[in-house]
Amino acid sequence: MVSDINSKDSNDIYLNGQSSLSSSMSENDPLLGTGHQIKSKRIASPWHVIVPLFFITFGMSALLAPMVQFYTEIFCQRYYQSSENANDALLTWMVGDTGMSNSPLVHTNDCAIPEIQAIVSRVQIILIVLDSASSLFMASFYGSLSDRHGRCLLLRIFSIGGIVVMFCYIAVANFQGVVGVTLLIVAPLARGLLAGDVIAVAAIQSYISDCTTPEARTVAMGRMIASILLGVIFGPTVASVLILKTGTVTYVFYMVLLIYVGFYFYATYYMPESLTQQAMETAQQKATQRQKRSFWQKINLFSALSVLVQAKPAHISRYAVPILAAIQFLMTTLGQPPILLYAMLEFKWTAYEGGLLTSIMALTRFVIIIWVLPSLLRTIQARWQHQKIGLVDDGDDNKKEYRRVLCDITMIRTGLGIDTLCIILSALTASGPAFTLSMVFQSMSIIAQPSIRSLYTSLVDPSEVGALCGAQAVLDSIATMVTMTGINFIYSISVVVMPSLFLYVCAGVAGLGFVLSLLIHPVKSQNDQSTP
Repeated sequence: MVSDINSKDSNDIYLNGQSSLSSSMSENDPLLGTGHQIKSKRIASPWHVIVPLFFITFGMSALLAPMVQFYTEIFCQRYYQSSENANDALLTWMVGDTGMSNSPLVHTNDCAIPEIQAIVSRVQIILIVLDSASSLFMASFYGSLSDRHGRCLLLRIFSIGGIVVMFCYIAVANFQGVVGVTLLIVAPLARGLLAGDVIAVAAIQSYISDCTTPEARTVAMGRMIASILLGVIFGPTVASVLILKTGTVTYVFYMVLLIYVGFYFYATYYMPESLTQQAMETAQQKATQRQKRSFWQKINLFSALSVLVQAKPAHISRYAVPILAAIQFLMTTLGQPPILLYAMLEFKWTAYEGGLLTSIMALTRFVIIIWVLPSLLRTIQARWQHQKIGLVDDGDDNKKEYRRVLCDITMIRTGLGIDTLCIILSALTASGPAFTLSMVFQSMSIIAQPSIRSLYTSLVDPSEVGALCGAQAVLDSIATMVTMTGINFIYSISVVVMPSLFLYVCAGVAGLGFVLSLLIHPVKSQNDQSTP
């Protein structure tokens, strides 16, 4: 990936999209931060979000396994310690009537039993649903805010939310006897209300779309995913080593806190705005017109989804946009299954082994995105040209678009097929190494991601990309809640009799996505009667 970076390419991509911000920004606009004069001299490019995205993903992925261990230690203690003065009503509501104790935490190996696994799973359901529900409630507001005042403002709010969440975790880890677990409820609410993860991802995708043309967007989205994967490769490994050296997850929280603080200052003083002043003024005018809507229209969280059915793309089947939205929704539901909890139960893993598995899977995905996928696309295009199926005229924009759509659809179907098969294999394995191998093969399904993101955003008018990403943020929030209340709930009720049941459910979800992908196909556009 490093060899692909050059400023000329980034500037060319941006200049093919929108004009430079420096020529249109207002000097007295307070929402763009005090570093506006410095930032206005820079031209926005995808690299301004792709590079810092590595550090953000590094921090997020570093928390994956430690958070499972963190929750397990807290509620394992409650399970084994008995007390008659259960005065923590909030905690009793979350996990049942068990007592609180200030004694040292029980060793993690003593916590790998189905009863505690069920408790931790229910706790995760509650906390992530709170995060997703608050994100769902705020998604439409923040989508409109980023259109009116820029993407940088939204990313600063996101970093503030991360800082608040880390302070909550640090307080619970260090002063549990004083604060109890109330802050475990505050953390996900703060995360969602202050531009949660799905809202931040939508803002980053919008930033990239602002800086690129449809032709360059697939490459930019691939680089974005590669940056995410690099973060996932190193984050869990560093966290695992840190836990191994210190014997506690608290230092991981401090590390992630520093990352969010650094990102806040970066977004405030360095990152250039991707939207022009004219674009933001246009969005503000539209927002003023929307003030005339009825009260129901204003509070309707699903009104943002209207862009999915209003799009009329060329070169692809009529309902490709809502179908792609449904596929992305299904894939998001597979994003947070209780894989680590399952491995801790079946193979007696700890956060150390879980972090290593996460890093190995991310490394596999990174190699596929950077080397395997580009080679595969070149091979497919060369074969089409060799067979002379009518798509060899590179000077014909319609034929090039037809071929691009066909490539993306092929990658989507292949990725979903691999996902379905490998999840079934992981459910059938009976040993840790075999489970790891099946998860590594499942990582190959990443080939579908760049194509979904690129095809998705290129099927709507450029002025609707922000609205489309906002609609996807709504769907992602709902999908996360479905994961927690659906897949994780299935695991919590079946862990005693059939722990692998949730994996078969995940395979069914991936299979449904594959079936939906068969409904998408390239077609002749109205202006291209010669394309086969």
